[in-house]
Amino acid sequence: MIFVKSLMTPESFVSWGWRIFFIIGFLVAIVGLIIRVRTMESFVFEQLKAQTSGLKYPASQVWRDMPWTILRTSLVNAMFGGAFFLYFVFGTGYMKAVGFPGNQPEIIGLIAAAAMLIFMIIGALLADHINRRTILLIAAVVFLIFAIPYFYLVNTGSFMLAMIAEIIGFGFVFGFGYGAIPTFYTENFRPAIAPQAPAPLIKSRRFTAAV
Repeated sequence: MIFVKSLMTPESFVSWGWRIFFIIGFLVAIVGLIIRVRTMESFVFEQLKAQTSGLKYPASQVWRDMPWTILRTSLVNAMFGGAFFLYFVFGTGYMKAVGFPGNQPEIIGLIAAAAMLIFMIIGALLADHINRRTILLIAAVVFLIFAIPYFYLVNTGSFMLAMIAEIIGFGFVFGFGYGAIPTFYTENFRPAIAPQAPAPLIKSRRFTAAV
């Protein structure tokens, strides 16, 4: 965003330049779809598929059998979606509103995004060695506790304090918790809704908790 804004006037960016990112996002989505189609499934799914027939209507089956699980995982996803939009999306606009000049809000966001990648790796590794729910709970508690202090730090107008606020709010809360989310989702839903996946198929420590 900083690079694109530097190539045009503020008026041009507001008029049409912001659409560039949606076009890029559309192209990235196509690339992601191609990668997903060509990506092999996990060995658990492949072994189960070889031994059992697939469900004809898996979506309706899971809604009948596990409605509360769907609600629980959806609320977890909503919480981290809220953290993303509060700290990263709204936070950038709020910094501009309180007087941060030029591209400082975007630079702070880039620094926080880099920290987010690091915290995501740490969260994923700890989720394997501790517990998925514990990692998610830590992120949720920090999210709730830090929501108000975040705005106090940004309101100081200090680049350093705002950067620390963004690293904690977005980098840690979103990154640390999101590192555990993929495995948390798979642990809540069996490899096949019916029949139950046989325990001998689960050979990796990462999948043990799913049985």
